[in-house]
Amino acid sequence: MPKIKPLSTILAFTIIFLAILSLKTLNTAYHSHLQDFSYYMGAAENLLEGKNPYYTDPTQVYPPASLFLFIAFHALSVPEAKFLWTTISLLSFILALRIFIKYFLGKSISIPIFLAIILFLLQTFPVKYALAQGQINFLVFLGLALFFRFISQNRNHLAGLTLSLIVILKFNPIFLLLYLLIIKNTKPLLAFFFYLIAFNLLIELIFQIGLNKSFLHSIINMSSNYSGYYYNTSLAALSIRLLHQPFARFLNLILTGIFWLSTLLISHKRSHNPLTFSLFITTILLTSPITWQHYLFWTIPAFLTLLPLQKHRATRSLLLRANPKTQPEPTPFETRAVTRIGRDRCPFWSRLCKAKKHGFYVLEKFFAAHQKPAGAGRTDVVRPKRDSAKRPLLITLLTTSFLLINFNLKNPQSLPMEHPLYSHATLGLLLLYLLLVFKHQRIGRQSHQSIV
Repeated sequence: MPKIKPLSTILAFTIIFLAILSLKTLNTAYHSHLQDFSYYMGAAENLLEGKNPYYTDPTQVYPPASLFLFIAFHALSVPEAKFLWTTISLLSFILALRIFIKYFLGKSISIPIFLAIILFLLQTFPVKYALAQGQINFLVFLGLALFFRFISQNRNHLAGLTLSLIVILKFNPIFLLLYLLIIKNTKPLLAFFFYLIAFNLLIELIFQIGLNKSFLHSIINMSSNYSGYYYNTSLAALSIRLLHQPFARFLNLILTGIFWLSTLLISHKRSHNPLTFSLFITTILLTSPITWQHYLFWTIPAFLTLLPLQKHRATRSLLLRANPKTQPEPTPFETRAVTRIGRDRCPFWSRLCKAKKHGFYVLEKFFAAHQKPAGAGRTDVVRPKRDSAKRPLLITLLTTSFLLINFNLKNPQSLPMEHPLYSHATLGLLLLYLLLVFKHQRIGRQSHQSIV
């Protein structure tokens, strides 16, 4: 009789327990009023009636072309539209998570572990709340995952199209244009501007009621009106909780400038990689005037890339540089290492092959020992010793950040706005940002290039 591994038994019971909790979450989501989705549908209905959705109730807050999506749902009955929207949101979340795990961990995971991760994340407040409200953020989350994937695969046209659709659904990811400039990949920009302008001009030509002008006015108003409401987790909200309105606005402008300047300086000369991408997403969440707490499941990729996992780290630490002026031809060791490790385990294998054809790539420092002593057998990858002293501290800080971001006060009105617990999600975001910066700096001391 085969022995049952204790870890397998624990995993099975964990999945069963989380599945029971998730059934309640999904039941709540599918029977919820979907308040935000109802607002989206109401704005689309006002547009179909010839009204300007930016000046009617419910008020449209997203770019005009996003209304195309919700106009399509008017072909369905209200219960059918809500059911379909919730299903699309759930599938978008699962697919995005699958993509991020593959690229950010540098390896595939088993189906039971992936299922346990999904069921666990369904219990976190931002995911549960966004599902129950019918939020658009799941489609944006999927867009972010696809954008990262297309950039990794050098499919620049699709990357530009995806970014344009993301910005149409939610405007603040437009700052990812800075990410493209930092990684020196401007090829997606042409597709991005073409599709963004084309979709918004198309809806303008169809309805002809000044939608784009109204949207620009609404953006200006939102960027100048800060909300200190509990669920706003941005720096602007933290500023207004601590200071009066004029001083809060001044402090927020200073903090926003400092954070973006820090992000750009830290990311300077980095190539496309999960860590820098996560840093940009976290900076966007911190510096937007309004970042509701249910946006914060966008930080999942940041937690994935900060996990202190050692397995396949050699693969994830592979560095590419297609610059014949600065990089030598690969050594036989490097060629064998890429061939043996990359083909089977590295999600960037297509990029490796392309770089290998030109013959220009390098490996990080722990590939430096190119050969074993004579008679030691075949060449193998030299892995670094684990920094066991720092792992418990990193895990503790990551856990603290995760708990602060996903914690939800049942009665926030019982606390004064100046109380630190009132801004727990913002503090969690700040801690996550500092962890990302620290890891960037640590890698920078090892190499001037970025990991993939």
